[in-house]
Amino acid sequence: MVIELQHLLWLINYNLNKTMKNVIVDIVAHATQIPNFEELLPLENQVVSNWKKEGLLEQLYLKHDTTGVFLVFSDLKQSKVEELIKTLPLYQFFEKIEINTVEKQF
Repeated sequence: MVIELQHLLWLINYNLNKTMKNVIVDIVAHATQIPNFEELLPLENQVVSNWKKEGLLEQLYLKHDTTGVFLVFSDLKQSKVEELIKTLPLYQFFEKIEINTVEKQF
């Protein structure tokens, strides 16, 4: 009984101290400079929608000035996110990709 209680207390403490790790991707791409943007956009949207359905992608934010997006992935390693980004149909046109792993504090 004592061991079970100690284990339960350890689990509670572990979960309370566990922080959520996210990977945030900042992508810069100027749509007006992409030759076949209108053709590639539906393909891009399909890939991103699949990520959302699969639980890989938490959020997508369009930049107000239409120069790119911010993608927020949850519970994935940065190396896995890098692999995913390379599968995007517009990847070859990205001018800048900045990937950061962050921990949610509150």
